[in-house]
Amino acid sequence: MKRGRKKYSMTKEGAVTESKGGGGTMMNTIKTFLQNFMDIALVLVGVGVVMQLVFGAGSLYFPVDIVGNIVKLIQMLGGAGLAGMIATAMLCYIICYKR
Repeated sequence: MKRGRKKYSMTKEGAVTESKGGGGTMMNTIKTFLQNFMDIALVLVGVGVVMQLVFGAGSLYFPVDIVGNIVKLIQMLGGAGLAGMIATAMLCYIICYKR
């Protein structure tokens, strides 16, 4: 009987299951972590925009100006010429591309 550490993997839905063999690589683990992190970050940005629309910019409940920061980012990328267009294309690819 072989003894050792059990290996676990994460499904696309985020559930953790015991691996049946094969084993994942470190890069797959990092990729999964970063994908999950980006999913959470995008949800938090969406919630922040809604909170700012409900409570207004600089309110006591939500003191961060997310919409203003997004507008500044777009203006900064728009003023950067070709480099800004390439950076915008990369951001769109990262946000829109799903696995």
